[in-house]
Formats: sequence, structure tokens, C-alpha cells
Amino acid sequence: MNRYVTLIKRELWEHTSLFRLPAIFYLIVVLGNLIVGNLFQYVEYAPNNIQQGMFRGAFGTVNSVAFIAFVFLAAFYLLDCLYTERKDRSILFWRSLPVSDTETVLIKLFTAVVVIPAILWLTLISAHITTLILQSVLDTSEANNFLGVISLGSYWLNLAAVLLITMLWSLPLLSWLMFCSSWSSRTPLLTVIAIPIVVALVDVLLPFDLNLGSHMLSRLPFGFGNQGGASDPLLGINALTIAHSSVLSSSIVAVLSRLDLWLGLLVSAVLITLTIQVRRWRDAS
Repeated sequence: MNRYVTLIKRELWEHTSLFRLPAIFYLIVVLGNLIVGNLFQYVEYAPNNIQQGMFRGAFGTVNSVAFIAFVFLAAFYLLDCLYTERKDRSILFWRSLPVSDTETVLIKLFTAVVVIPAILWLTLISAHITTLILQSVLDTSEANNFLGVISLGSYWLNLAAVLLITMLWSLPLLSWLMFCSSWSSRTPLLTVIAIPIVVALVDVLLPFDLNLGSHMLSRLPFGFGNQGGASDPLLGINALTIAHSSVLSSSIVAVLSRLDLWLGLLVSAVLITLTIQVRRWRDAS
């Protein structure tokens, strides 16, 4: 167990952006929430449903900025992690340790899918608590409005669920990024983009339609460019505004019941297996 903890620490040591970006977005979210709270006074005489809708929308937007940024942080981390260790030859040192290729690849995937979302979750919770403390110290009425409109306990639970579903749904894309990082001899980003474009063009030329392009686009976080948010709220950009436990529960069940989610996990397993083999082969060469 200690070995795996050390391997995770290694990833955090080698990728300092995993520490720097949380601090930046912590400040952004705190300032954004304070601004939203101050603006709340201008709609205090509006009907309650309008107040709640406006406040939740603004609150969700502030947190969505950090959420989306962290998703891309995970993506670029996976795109870089296996390529850089070959480029700077640090892989020679790590290969001298009693750590298998399978363990290395799975730890890097775990860092992107679990550790980075956990950092985001703790960052946003810390930012929300800081917002309340600052509003209380400043003796403003926005703290009461903040707690009255947003149930932070439910919101934090929802945030954890959205993080989990987003990572599960995007796992084929994240696995593809990792595979390209292990396989590309140079510029992994070019490989990530070029091969799907070629596959989509081949699909267009086929006498039957497999919709490969739309399937690939559907794996982008929050359903960008596809049907994501329309059918399942947890796949849409409005996911961070869900606060009711009943809506959250039904949304989780709806997403986990989708066949394409489980097919995506199967594709991810294949890509990760290929990544492990390619890393071993690249090292041997």
C-alpha cells in the first residue's frame, strides 16, 4: 500500500501544476462567490424563485469554470505523463525500481481520474467555506443569503457525483490520451487529433453509417458538441446547479444505466491494456 502512495506522490512531485492551479482557482472561486453575493442585494425584492434561479445560475457558473479547467488539467496530464518520461529519459531511473509497467500506467490513470478530481472537490469546498467566513467577518447579509439559497451539503454531494460521472463518461477519451502519450514519438497532441479525424473521414466514406465521429465527440466532458446534457442532467453543463437529492439520485441511475457508458469502459480497458504493452515495448527499444 505504501508503494502505491509513494507512486502517487511521485506524480504530484513531477507535475507541479497539480498544486499551482488549485491555488489559483481557489482564489478565483472565492472572489467570484463574493461578487455574486454582493450582486444579490440588487434582486432582493424580486420573487424568491427568481432570486434562487439567478443566484444558483451564477454560483454554478463560477464553479463550472474551475470544474472545466480541472477536466482539461487531467487531460493534459495524461497526454504528457508517459511522453515526458521518455523524452527526458527519467524512465530509465524509474525502470530501475521494482515497479511494473502495469502499476505505473494504472497509477497515472488513477491520478487523473481520482486524485485530480479529489483535489478539485477539496478546492471548491475550501473556497465555499472561505467565502462564508469572509462574509461573516465583513458582517454582511450575503452570508445568510448564500446559505439560504444554496444547500452546501447537498451541493458538495452533487459535486462529488458529477465528478465521478464525468470521469467515468470521459474515460475512453482519457485512456486514448494516455495511449497517445505512450505511443507518440513526438507531439502526442497531433496524434490525438489526427487519428480521430482520419477515422471520422473513413466513416463518412463507408457505405453504412457507424457515427464514429459523433461517438467520439460524445465523450467530451459535459457533453460538448453532442446530446450530453439533454438526456442526462449529470452529463450537461448545468449539472453543477443540481441541488435536490431526488434529482441527483435519478440522474446517477440514468447515467449508470446507459449501455454506451459501459461500452466506453470496455473500450477504456482495451486502450489501457495497449498502453501498458506499448510502454513496455517502447522501453525495450
